Amino acid sequence: MTLKKALQALLILFVLLIAIGLWPFWMDTAQGATTPVELSYSQPGPYPVGIRTLVLGEEAPYALTVWYPSSAAASGEDYLYEYAIKLSLPSENSTVGLAAFAGAAQFDAAFEDADGPYPLIVLSPGFALGASTHGWLAEHIASYGFVVVAPEHREHLNNAFTELSQATVVRPQYIASLFTLLAELAEPGPEFAGFYDLDNAALVGHSYGGYTALVSGGARLYPAAFEQTCATARATEDPSAWLCDVLLPYVPDMAELAGLPRDFEGLWPDWRQPEVDAIVALAGDAFMMGAEGLQSIQVPVLAIGGTEDKDSPYLWSTSPTYEFASSEHKARVGLLGVGHMIFAGPCERVSLLVNVAAGEFCNDPGLERQLAHDVTSHFTTAFLLAELQQDAQAASAMGGDYRAIEQISYDASGY
Repeated sequence: MTLKKALQALLILFVLLIAIGLWPFWMDTAQGATTPVELSYSQPGPYPVGIRTLVLGEEAPYALTVWYPSSAAASGEDYLYEYAIKLSLPSENSTVGLAAFAGAAQFDAAFEDADGPYPLIVLSPGFALGASTHGWLAEHIASYGFVVVAPEHREHLNNAFTELSQATVVRPQYIASLFTLLAELAEPGPEFAGFYDLDNAALVGHSYGGYTALVSGGARLYPAAFEQTCATARATEDPSAWLCDVLLPYVPDMAELAGLPRDFEGLWPDWRQPEVDAIVALAGDAFMMGAEGLQSIQVPVLAIGGTEDKDSPYLWSTSPTYEFASSEHKARVGLLGVGHMIFAGPCERVSLLVNVAAGEFCNDPGLERQLAHDVTSHFTTAFLLAELQQDAQAASAMGGDYRAIEQISYDASGY
């Protein structure tokens, strides 16, 4: 099932549940997995983690969730995250909870100032997903001595994905403005002053958040390459061809929104952020870039994706990101037989909506969810430690032999 079909089922059942008064309804689930000993960085790091929410800016406020190293020991009270999606609905609150999961972060906990300033990680959620959806990963990264900031992108999902093409242009602009605001927040006076290092930063993202990471790291759009991919996809009845229908017709509108002629041809402008020193793309959409656009990436890059992903196809996105990036340090992790939404939060408490109509949001037959998260945590953490903290042990882990883990494929260059 593609995300588009899952969304159609989700919208239908959501309306029905509201009509009969059964929303929200949650079901508890139990999950567990044995982590291979080779995935040492899948274990929590040495720092307790604090969590805060911020709103920056005045005219168009930026809502942010921040995870950070804390000096407070865990209180034993779990922080509850919501795995949520923002739908285009005629209601004041269009955010729909798909699942919930517990974390160990403490709200408003004290800062651990002794080892700062810490490298800054911007974590860009998938299209229309709430920032807390990826709280499991943000919390894990912060426990290793990073400040992680996740924005709430201003976009909503509907059956026709009409805001997806707009997000292609708006998201890089949003990230540029966000870095400006984060620079102001780091100045003397605000509570985060001196706590994070804006000159030592990375961008991590899932799905269209992965796309956001790629363009922020130097990748450039090249719609002509996407047209060629789509021609092949349609000729072979590739199930991922639906992506062509929701993006290609709007390329002229996207060009106009980007300040380009509607009939612009060739590589699009470079939207890289100078603060970004490394990027991690989790099922990151790279199909609008082609080899020509991906070659512009020079910063270290880690690409992780599921080989059965129909929404950000592995052979359209994760694989070519590794093959064509010009980065001296790069790595690729393939989650064998896995789909697109595996990188979203654990589904410990699942809504009836998901169980009945849209199983792709929480169920993946290719790999047990916790193991997939362990793999993702391990490689993401090792990569960020190696590139932003020059950790020799982490760099050695990036150059390790992972053939014993049968559920993944792994390639690396420069480690």
